[in-house]
This record gives sequence, structure tokens and C-alpha cells, in this order.
Amino acid sequence: MLFAALFPLPLSAGEKIVNINTRSGIALNLLISTPESMNGTAIIMFLGGDGSSRFTLEDGRIKRGDNFLMRTVPGFTNRGFLVVVVGMPSDRPEGMDDDFRLSAEHLQDIAGVVDFIAKQGGLSIYLVGTSRGTISTAYLSTALRHRDVAGVIFTSTVKDSKFLRWIPLEETAYPVLLVHHRGDNCKWTPFSEAEQLSRRFKNSSRVDFEAVEGGSTPLSDPCNALSAHGFFGIEEKVMEIMVGWMTTISQKKSS
Repeated sequence: MLFAALFPLPLSAGEKIVNINTRSGIALNLLISTPESMNGTAIIMFLGGDGSSRFTLEDGRIKRGDNFLMRTVPGFTNRGFLVVVVGMPSDRPEGMDDDFRLSAEHLQDIAGVVDFIAKQGGLSIYLVGTSRGTISTAYLSTALRHRDVAGVIFTSTVKDSKFLRWIPLEETAYPVLLVHHRGDNCKWTPFSEAEQLSRRFKNSSRVDFEAVEGGSTPLSDPCNALSAHGFFGIEEKVMEIMVGWMTTISQKKSS
């Protein structure tokens, strides 16, 4: 796989938007947030929807969408994690549909991201998706093979019966964490199906399901980010669950 040099845009220290060549003639847009002190762990984030509610550069500053994972970037960076948010490949500037998330092209793109991070050396890499981004993490958990990928995290997972049933999750070998809000009222991400989904990872080395409750009064409809679907008001609580789980997995991997 051929990689291009990075072309960072002028941003504040520690955070930059870059493009890497992952396929012939195709560049993938990434937001990379680097902590002052690395804890040895990297997170690759897959946003919900078509992935286009991501990040833009305006007047030399990054403008972020309100997606749950986008809101957690500073929190994870402050905890020592290298965070990479997957944006749009240049052949999909308007967004990624479900078919693309299940494609060989998507696999090649993310394999490129993993290889890029692995070149930094000594990092355990976790794939983290939310809402429709869990279609990406589900597919990649079965198709991506890399020694530096330590685990996969699903948040506000989409319905198995509609979106994931054709993905052979039984082939996933990585440790898996699912986090879901009991009050998620989005019709595409019911709590009951997320709980049942955890049973499909029969060959994973470890599967954990965490149910959460509480939060702030919603400011969006049930399928958008500022609601229980996006862990609105309990972002810190969900981050701590994820941080604790990744720390445990990484320690076990290195022992």
C-alpha cells in the first residue's frame, strides 16, 4: 500500500487535519489529536450517520460536529490517548452509505490508517464506533487483521436485525465492548437488540456489555447526538467506562 506524505493544515499544536493516500488516487481525511504525554494507546473513531458530521477548518480553527465521539475528543486526548477521527475519502466527499462501510475500499482505507498509526510505534489501537459508525466497526472487526489492533468498542449500536445480521460477527477475535444507554429511544438503535448482539461474538477473546442511565434533558430528537442516543450529559461517565476497559485490555495484551 502506497502512502503519501501528510499535508497538515495550519492548526494549533497537538491537533491537525491531514490527508493520507490509502488507495490509488484516493486520499482519506483525518483529524488527529495528539496528547502532550502519550499513554501508549490510540483510538480510531467512526462517526454516526454518513460520517460527514465530522470536522472542518474555519479561520485556522477546527469546527467539530456534535456527534458523541467528536465531543469526547478533547477528553480522550487529555487522558493521554492519540485520537484519530475518520473523515471522508476523496471519492466519497458527501458521506459514506452503509454499503461503503461494508466494502473492500473501506477496509483498505482503514488498514491504511492502522498502518499509519502503527508506524508511530508501541501503540495499542482501538476501533470505536457510534450509531451507524458501528457498521464500520462491526465489519472491520471481522475483516481487519493487524497485530496492533487491541479491541473494538461499539456505542449506541445499530439494530442487528436490520444493519448487522449479514456481518459474520462470530468470526471476530478481538476483545469487544458494547456501551448502550437504557433510555436510547432511537428506533434504529434499541437497547434490547444491543444487549442481544453481545451474544454473537462467540469467538471474541472477551465481550463486555455496559448499560448506562441518566444524562441531561435532550436538545435533539431521539436519533441525534444531543439525546440519550448520544449519551448527552453523561459523556464523562461513558468515557471512563471506555478508558477503564481499554486500560485493562492493553495491560493484558502487554503482559
